[in-house]
Amino acid sequence: MIGGRATGGRRHGLLWIVVGVAMAAGVWLVLQRGVWLDETFSVFYAGHDLGFTQALRDRWLRDEHPPFYQAYSWLLQPVFGADVQHFRLINLGFLLPAAATVVLTRTPEERRFLLLFAALTATTPFFLLYLAEFRSYGLGLGFSACLLAQLRMVVDREMPGIALWLTLALTALVLVNLHYVASLCAFAILGAAVLVLAARARWAAAGALVAIATVAAALLGTTLLMFLSTTIPLSVNETGMAKAAVLALAALGAGLICNPAAALASVPAARRMVENPRGAPFAVLTLIALIAIFLLFMAYNLAAHNFVIRFVVAAVPLTSALLADLLTRSGGPGPRATAAISMCALVSGGLTVAYGLSNRRWETNVPLIQAERARCPTTRVVGLDPLSFMDPHSAQRNWIGLREAVPLAYRMIGDRYGFPVVTAERGTPVTMLDADCPTLVWVEHRYVAPIQGPVELMRTAGLRSPTGRAEYRVLQAEPSRILLWARAAPQ
Repeated sequence: MIGGRATGGRRHGLLWIVVGVAMAAGVWLVLQRGVWLDETFSVFYAGHDLGFTQALRDRWLRDEHPPFYQAYSWLLQPVFGADVQHFRLINLGFLLPAAATVVLTRTPEERRFLLLFAALTATTPFFLLYLAEFRSYGLGLGFSACLLAQLRMVVDREMPGIALWLTLALTALVLVNLHYVASLCAFAILGAAVLVLAARARWAAAGALVAIATVAAALLGTTLLMFLSTTIPLSVNETGMAKAAVLALAALGAGLICNPAAALASVPAARRMVENPRGAPFAVLTLIALIAIFLLFMAYNLAAHNFVIRFVVAAVPLTSALLADLLTRSGGPGPRATAAISMCALVSGGLTVAYGLSNRRWETNVPLIQAERARCPTTRVVGLDPLSFMDPHSAQRNWIGLREAVPLAYRMIGDRYGFPVVTAERGTPVTMLDADCPTLVWVEHRYVAPIQGPVELMRTAGLRSPTGRAEYRVLQAEPSRILLWARAAPQ
């Protein structure tokens, strides 16, 4: 018995190490990952140049996202300032319902499930990468995981208790109101729970979940109607059905793909579930939700052709919850299986962090800019706004924050790395000062602007040489960005 306890302690110790490493790596990625344009929209929405009421009316309710995340960001802006990397820390807000969920556990079995579930979820690429993005998706994934853990308690307990119901209601209310499209994930999870509870004749619990979903939907519907009264929603993607299906399956199957050791270890328990589904109600709940989410988003893409993988990020914890439930109900993975699961989790998390740090996004050109300025300190940096190339009659030009986002992104990156950036729009005249230090023309989101080569880029950026002649070279060119070195040539 003592040896059994020691073995169990070592297994749990490995999983605690995985969770601790994953959270530390996630925070590191939050603070180090390069900036993305969409994040500057979030910074703009959180700005205190408008008061709360005016920002709600003039910005948040006119955005294509519910106002909750923007209001949440606005309230915390005095704490984190306008730095994207620090602002991303607000995505750790899911730790509040997570802590409440841990406190509400009653049995060692529930705590073992939570630990394994956390280890599997926190090491997926979706958790780590979206945690390190100042948008609502990472927060939504965290709240979705909390909701699933709470629903498992509700399904397993005949008397869940008022504290659990209140925690679950608040978790669901936030999750539903983080994103108009991604709310389908939350409704599918809640709907699956209602079906499972109804099948077990637990009508009061099923009715409570229906009431919670109705209140959350009413709030979401109110803000959606207010948005639609002022703005026409736009579709900026053209996603084919095959691509949408592959992307959705990648997100929905993340737990299986990222930890094949857990998937293999759960096979015997999965067979028992197939033979006796009533003995694994929570596993059935996750399967119903997975199927429903896939079908809902295929229908959405068929109608809008606008599916992107971040819409289903809140569904990522489902397969991890399924695996954790199957393994926990069968007594938990053995020592070797736990070691293999922990190794897969650490490899998945490590590869994700390596990718997140190597893919600098809008900061990709920073080392080249810094090197040029080290060689010649008066080197000028001109950030060209590709959005100024949009059709002037395009409805996208009416997006709140569009004109502010690109200059804000260039300026924040320049401020972080210690060089000033002058933002230029199409046709803005920019004169190269002298023949000693170059002017660097920096373009991100290059695919928005129909710029073919360096000569056209110089002309587009309005570069003028005081000598009438110029020399130039391309320092970096990718489909999404370009950095041009230009200098006035002697007469």
